[in-house]
Amino acid sequence: MTALSRASKGRTSIWIAHRLSTVVKTDLIFVLQNGRIVEVGDHQSLISKPNSLYSSFWLKQIDAERHFKEENVS
Repeated sequence: MTALSRASKGRTSIWIAHRLSTVVKTDLIFVLQNGRIVEVGDHQSLISKPNSLYSSFWLKQIDAERHFKEENVS
């Protein structure tokens, strides 16, 4: 992530990410569904909308990471 941040500093960059933690600090996030932009905003504005697609993805990813950590601790 640090390498991406350094490489894109002061430039317009397009990142395609499956891990949402990769785009948390970006200026704008475009959420696509079926090839169409359905939401635009920064991380904070998108997760603050409880019924947003981004928010549901974020919660699912956090739950999956938590579950993975719990399985690997025992």
